[in-house]
Amino acid sequence: MHSAVIPDNLANGRPHLARLAPSWRDVMPKQKRIAIVGKASDTMLLAPFADPSWQVWVLNDTPQRNEVPRWDVLFEIHRHDQKQIAEMPEHYQWLQKGGSGKPVFMREHYPEYPDSIAFPLDEMLSQFRDYYTCTCSYEMALAIAMRPDEIGIWGVNMAIDSEYGSQRPSCEYWIGLAEGRGIKVTLPVQTDLVKALYRYGLDDIDMNDKWTARMDTFRQRQAVANENGKKCEIESAFLEGALQDMAYWKQHIPNPNRRK
Repeated sequence: MHSAVIPDNLANGRPHLARLAPSWRDVMPKQKRIAIVGKASDTMLLAPFADPSWQVWVLNDTPQRNEVPRWDVLFEIHRHDQKQIAEMPEHYQWLQKGGSGKPVFMREHYPEYPDSIAFPLDEMLSQFRDYYTCTCSYEMALAIAMRPDEIGIWGVNMAIDSEYGSQRPSCEYWIGLAEGRGIKVTLPVQTDLVKALYRYGLDDIDMNDKWTARMDTFRQRQAVANENGKKCEIESAFLEGALQDMAYWKQHIPNPNRRK
């Protein structure tokens, strides 16, 4: 059995944990196909749950909330402190109960969570770039390290205008790294990952100026609505939503006047 040594700064003064913590290699045999499943509802349930050749990796409270038909590995990488526990008490009670017999990757092995396994960050850093902006990044790194034939990603969209937009470049980096190492990466057609609506320099169209002018008109109407106060709050909110929607789509429209 592999020994899992927890650094003193993570063991919080409990060096005996190094003898008790299971190693990920003892519970994670090599897989040919790994399905990484996030929480985006439009593609989450498109994952191949019915195909036993796929090992299904999920995150956070997905199993506790019974959001998927089946799962094999759970990732809970968030900070473990009283604030986090207070925000999701049922989730951490479920983790404490344990008994699933399935690996639960956390920042370290916690005795109070019997299925927890320390995520092998040092090992990943020795092999790959330090570029982890979300749970999917950690999942992708570990999946690549296991050298499967195929990795699939469902329930991970990360539209640029969403709160997860800043996490998208990291996911796309790991996808490229996997493909560069000969691993097939499967994505649903609905995802925004590694996708563009045009080819720069080849698909120049005249929509950019029209879109910009339309957005300027909305901004002018929004300014007037704001000046008129509360009676125009509804229109202002509508225009703000319209501007956000147009800003998202405008980024996909080529600008013939801009050259990189």
